[in-house]
Amino acid sequence: MEGNVKKKEYYETIKVVAIPVILQNLLTSSLGAIDLFMVTRLGDASVAGIGFSNRLFLILISVINGIASGGAIFAAQYHGQKNNLMIQKVMKLCAIVSIGISLIFVVASTIFSKNIIGLYSDDQVATMQGATYVRVVCWAYLCTALISVLSSILRSIKSAKVPLYASITAVLTNTLLNFLFVYGIISRHTERVEWIAAATVISKLIELMILVVYIFSDGSILRCNYFGLDVDLSIMVKILKKVGPLILNTFLWSLGQTFYTGVMGKVGTESVAAYNVAQTIESLAFTIFSGLACAGNVLVGHLIGNDEKDEAYDVSGKLIVVCIAGGILIGGIMIVIAPIVFGMYKHLKPDTRVMAINIVRIMGLLFWIKVTNMFIIQGVLRAGGDVVYTLIQSMVAMWCIGVPFTLIVANVFHVGIYIVLICTFAEEVVKLIASYIRYRKKKWIVNVTKNESWE
Repeated sequence: MEGNVKKKEYYETIKVVAIPVILQNLLTSSLGAIDLFMVTRLGDASVAGIGFSNRLFLILISVINGIASGGAIFAAQYHGQKNNLMIQKVMKLCAIVSIGISLIFVVASTIFSKNIIGLYSDDQVATMQGATYVRVVCWAYLCTALISVLSSILRSIKSAKVPLYASITAVLTNTLLNFLFVYGIISRHTERVEWIAAATVISKLIELMILVVYIFSDGSILRCNYFGLDVDLSIMVKILKKVGPLILNTFLWSLGQTFYTGVMGKVGTESVAAYNVAQTIESLAFTIFSGLACAGNVLVGHLIGNDEKDEAYDVSGKLIVVCIAGGILIGGIMIVIAPIVFGMYKHLKPDTRVMAINIVRIMGLLFWIKVTNMFIIQGVLRAGGDVVYTLIQSMVAMWCIGVPFTLIVANVFHVGIYIVLICTFAEEVVKLIASYIRYRKKKWIVNVTKNESWE
């Protein structure tokens, strides 16, 4: 009887956390897909240019997500202990650090936009389009930083519906504004790429306002006077000890991803345009597993916080199996629907469209490897605060194997975009092996609020 009650609680946690996260991430990914779908009307150079600028944003959001994920580790375990004051302090610290980092990116994007985008491609048209876009969209970085932190904390305390509603509003706003701007109803005689960026800024500002209003509403456990809330040095040291490696991990990972894009950019503008468009399908498919990872992180984090360590290990194993099976299924669906989806991209060049379809087919075949990695690392190992190990194994896989291998194959053998893409998955294979071994050894199960490990 007790086992059935626990299973019901687990399913409820997955439902409460995963479904809103899946829907929210689906909306966020849809926003990017809608952007690119409309931008294809402006040509391959615009698609490539905006893709380059989004890689700069990836560096920022990866760092911010590292901060937010680290804060969520503590928030989930403090929520299990019903310690609301500590949750508030964690959120304040993460918000301050996130804003500071975002300001650096805003300044750099405003002053050095052309130089930064020029690192990715020799195509002057694509570079100018990307630079124009990033000079405007960089102001959304501040909003996005806070949105990431607030959403992660809200999800960790099982209030995932609020970020979902905020995302719905943002996507609807962005879609409407993009339609008006791209089709020239408002910006008939102006630079449309700038207006597309402006639509993103406006939608993100509205999304942030919704989250802030909820947090300070009556009944919210996060409501307090944050200006008067002290963050003890000991608390800061404890959090940064766990979050620091996580931030470094995501930062170096995002640099690696931008490196891969740079390699593809040297292959050709059409290749990058095809890759950017193809990624929209992968991102949409990925939302299912990001929600599962988030639910796993919260569920496993709560179990560890309550010292139910054996249960945390068993639940994690079952979710890993679900992730592998789901990855194979969704990957197959990606392969089937790719020609149908890209058949609607009428403004893409025929060669670019065919290239995008083939790229999605490769992504679909290897999809299960990527999502299983993501789940074990984000949903399991990080739930126990095992961020140092995930940092080491991820960086070794990327910078000692994936990046050198891709660089050699692309520059020495001068292969096409398909082989370059396959080479980028070398790191995923290494990470999968290392992550699973770590999971089996159980050294990741650590109660970070007590600093006790279980081996």
